[in-house]
Amino acid sequence: MFHDKVQCMRRVFVLMGLLGVLAGTTRAEVGDKAEIDGVVYEIVKEVYKTPQPPLEYPKTDEVTVAKACKITNLPTNGIVNFPKSIVVNGKAYEVEILGESLFEGCKDVKEVYVPASHCSLYNKAFKDCDEIRLEISGIIEYVGKEVFSGTRIVNGLDLSKAKGLNSRALGGCKNNNVTLGMWLWQMADHVFEGSNIEEVKFENNECPYDKMILKFHTRAFCESKLKELRFPQRFFGLATGCIKNCENLERIIFPDIETVRPLGCVMNSGELEQPPLLHETNKVYSCKNLKEVVCLGKNPIQFYFFDGLLTDVSILDDYSSCVLKVPAGSEEAYRTDPVWGQFKIIMGFEPGEYTNINSVYQNSNQNTDSIEYYNIQGIKVSTPIKGQLYIRSNGAKAEIVVL
Repeated sequence: MFHDKVQCMRRVFVLMGLLGVLAGTTRAEVGDKAEIDGVVYEIVKEVYKTPQPPLEYPKTDEVTVAKACKITNLPTNGIVNFPKSIVVNGKAYEVEILGESLFEGCKDVKEVYVPASHCSLYNKAFKDCDEIRLEISGIIEYVGKEVFSGTRIVNGLDLSKAKGLNSRALGGCKNNNVTLGMWLWQMADHVFEGSNIEEVKFENNECPYDKMILKFHTRAFCESKLKELRFPQRFFGLATGCIKNCENLERIIFPDIETVRPLGCVMNSGELEQPPLLHETNKVYSCKNLKEVVCLGKNPIQFYFFDGLLTDVSILDDYSSCVLKVPAGSEEAYRTDPVWGQFKIIMGFEPGEYTNINSVYQNSNQNTDSIEYYNIQGIKVSTPIKGQLYIRSNGAKAEIVVL
């Protein structure tokens, strides 16, 4: 009888093992693929980073999601509606990744809709697609390299819910402007290089971690076509050499905030020159057409690295011709500040003067009645003398002239 019981138990264990094997075949594993409605999906693990202020570094969460990795059959109308989730071997997975080169070179795609609550755009996902309409409903966790190169997003490049822009993320993009938002907490190097983007708008949209520092990396605005750079109304950090070789840049505007975090050489691209960048101590380099830097606050922005006040920060590599514009009445406070006082020319502006301006030359038709002259110390001159060097101000436009 004991022998019979042992044999019975063995049969039970064998059956349990078989059931386990059968059950295992109904579960999708990382690396498994499935083709659904003309799209090949792969089950992958993704790591999301979420800021957790006031802590300095974000927390990481590993998730298992579906990545669209290949288009095998594009609809004849060129419209691709990704599902919010797919079911593989009986289990549902959110479609949260558009894979590398997913639509690269596809001229027939016209519209793409991504309804997932989170989304990552891998390198070159929409490269060389000419013109498409793109709507992403959720948070954009990651924008990879050259995602929109050779492509124009016809309904506007809205990245107001993007968390991170990787190196050369917008490189080669044909759009003239882009909207970013409070979700952004990292802008890597050479983001705009080779793009047509002339304007960056920072939208003050709702975000649960808006007090997290936004880090502008070294070379973040390198070789961009921006005419004006207006920093957002939030806590941010500026790395060494953040703005470089921007030939079209005419104006930089700092918001009315108390502090900015000065950062050293911060890069995440293996393609950049090695840190002999250490010789660069300024935030702005080789922007030969930069005419003015504007500070909207009456009190000079202080540069704090954690709890330490730094007074040896340098904004520009050349102070000889760029004017610092500050609220009228605060000129002396800026002149005596160790950082902002490095500007040789500091002038006051009236309230509202820089509220809604797009470029240095917005007021192209000069009104001679509003022209004012200042000496190079920024003191107003009622009767300028011919042959002398002056700053001529006409509304939001200021230039150095010899009468």
